[in-house]
Amino acid sequence: AIPSLVRRPLPASAARLGHLIQTFAKSRYFRSRMVYIRMCDSVIRESPPHIFTDLFLKPLVSLAADPVKNVRVCWATTMLPHVRQTGRLGRNIPLTSVAIRMAKTDSDPEVRRI
Repeated sequence: AIPSLVRRPLPASAARLGHLIQTFAKSRYFRSRMVYIRMCDSVIRESPPHIFTDLFLKPLVSLAADPVKNVRVCWATTMLPHVRQTGRLGRNIPLTSVAIRMAKTDSDPEVRRI
């Protein structure tokens, strides 16, 4: 038998990933949520695109609507280079859609300006 080249995450790996997302992306502390955004930036820059979209995208998209302005500013400044047409994720519909929505409708002028 030929071993499969595509590996599914082991249950322990999935649990670790869930813990990472819970600890950072869904934290009650805004600074931890900002750390998650910066972690996603590193994953986008250093890993194959499918790793980011499969594992990290959904929580990141939800942070674009965070109630804390600093988190939204961090999101906009960190993700802007990636969602431009020439960026690594310029064709990622969920990410570009939320970036466009932020630019048009965010309650804070600083976020809209970015």
